Amino acid sequence: MHEVIIRDETQSMGLLRVNFERITAEGRIFPTILVVARMSTLTEEVMITPFNMITKLKLDNETIGQGGLRECGRQMNVHPRQVIFELQTTSRALNYVNDQFRQDYLNFALHFDALMNVTKGQVSMIAKPGASALTFQVSKLDWLKQVLEPIKYADFTLIELPIPEVPDREQWSKALKHIEEAEAQYRTGNDPGVFSRCYAAYEAIKPIGKHLESVTNEDKRNAIKSMTDDMRRFFNKGRHVEKTGAESGEFPVDHRDAEFALYLIKSSVAYLAKLVHKV
Repeated sequence: MHEVIIRDETQSMGLLRVNFERITAEGRIFPTILVVARMSTLTEEVMITPFNMITKLKLDNETIGQGGLRECGRQMNVHPRQVIFELQTTSRALNYVNDQFRQDYLNFALHFDALMNVTKGQVSMIAKPGASALTFQVSKLDWLKQVLEPIKYADFTLIELPIPEVPDREQWSKALKHIEEAEAQYRTGNDPGVFSRCYAAYEAIKPIGKHLESVTNEDKRNAIKSMTDDMRRFFNKGRHVEKTGAESGEFPVDHRDAEFALYLIKSSVAYLAKLVHKV
């Protein structure tokens, strides 16, 4: 569990413990990211009431959302209380996060700036915490399902790759290995590398016609074969630089193309494996 101790300005006294629980969102017109956490004091003798608590959610050095604590003005004690940090965001900020998901998860930081009323026995004082931040990881799946889906930001399809038992498992294992490498290239932003590994995955399962023997409808079989041939040409195009024209000397693909290539090879490998699966 991700945790931070909010301390006073001198960093000598711990004020509050904050534990991250989950991230979600609400609001289709004015989207708001919600960071759900548990908050408590460090000892039974001290009770703290946060007020005027400003928070910023950051990814790298970019501010993704800004807002405050929903429970401002509510007294906290040693027993953890669920709290919600409301962070107004924008479509531009959400797009930025989406573009950064070139790996399975991202590291976010929730920064605090607040004033707190600290009560110990009969003594009360106003404390200003020093700089502190709650860091936590969010997976791509959680970001899509828990943040983007509730605000109807867009419709996303997550493609899994279930490979059933097949006669020549080694052949399909090679294809899966190339797909793993393609995903690694995608996470680093190497788009031509994605195309190279997708092409290698296609080559690993050749000849395609062998996997279509169970398709008895000739028109359907020919359509599938034509589609996979076009896919192979697409993969091959993306792994070579252009020799003529305005893009001469450059790879004619970008990150959108690489994402599309990954979806193509993953769905195609899974589909063809199911065609040759022996029940």
